[in-house]
Amino acid sequence: HTLLQKLFYFLEYARGKELGYRYRLYHYGPYCPEVWADLSYLEDIGAVAVVGGPNGFGYHIHPQGAIQALLRFTDEDLKKEVNSLLDFLGRRPVRELECLATTHYVYKELQFTQNEPPPTWEAVVKGVRALKPHLSEAEVQAAWMALQGQGLVEVTPGHR
Repeated sequence: HTLLQKLFYFLEYARGKELGYRYRLYHYGPYCPEVWADLSYLEDIGAVAVVGGPNGFGYHIHPQGAIQALLRFTDEDLKKEVNSLLDFLGRRPVRELECLATTHYVYKELQFTQNEPPPTWEAVVKGVRALKPHLSEAEVQAAWMALQGQGLVEVTPGHR
């Protein structure tokens, strides 16, 4: 579920795909309750199965037969973006997903509130660490570099 939340967050707020979701910062970074509601709906109509993890933590989401009918309506460019982001986000631990998404969230908030986007690296680190003190500067730096590598953030010349 965390991966799904971050996937839709990045699709909307980093890749500019209008999905209609509005995120707020929560325990593991940006979160939108409507994503969970939509996932429940997909489960109700037989498009996905949501199964609790074997260790009692997390969920596994599996496509079901009815998903094929819905996929016919999905834009090919959106499918490419989803696959690209899944390659980037998939198989990462929850803490790393939290750090990536929170770093991006702070970046976007600073960009929105400042008159001189993009925000500096220092301002992003300060913002992330104020919200999530359990994340180390090294973790935030690794997230920042990964986001840069994917073109999900831009930096001013002379800044990291």
